[in-house]
Amino acid sequence: MQAINLADRQDRKGNGAIRFEAVELKDTAGNNLQSFQCGKDAVIQIKFSRKNNQVINNLHLAIGLDDDYGTRITQFSNEVTSQIFNNVNSNTIELKIEKLPLKQGSYPFVLFSTVNAEIADWIQQAGTIDVEAGDFYNTGKLPPEGQGTFYINHSFELK
Repeated sequence: MQAINLADRQDRKGNGAIRFEAVELKDTAGNNLQSFQCGKDAVIQIKFSRKNNQVINNLHLAIGLDDDYGTRITQFSNEVTSQIFNNVNSNTIELKIEKLPLKQGSYPFVLFSTVNAEIADWIQQAGTIDVEAGDFYNTGKLPPEGQGTFYINHSFELK
């Protein structure tokens, strides 16, 4: 996947304290990827600009992932992980996902941010993240098609 260019998007809401500029998929070594692979670590790099290059405090960022039917299947948020950013003088944030649990498919995403609890930038249908099949369980086996959207590490024990 080439970087998703968001700089010229007009269908955004917010006061512009930050503006999403681009999204790139990367591996943990920083290499650009066309798509992610199920079961591998994934990095979503988000590039943005800051109004007048001001230092930003109380920056909340969220990425919502949807399925083919537009249903939200998960949200990544630095608020729920208690990682709100202060003294932001950078223009890049990375979201790291360990052992991506999504099955093969295309996942539309939404980008959302607030600064000091006010919507700064919000882009619906910002792009799509493609996920290739992978050996999530390291067994060479996956559940049959149609049996869920994501995988969860688990084990059975006979008692």
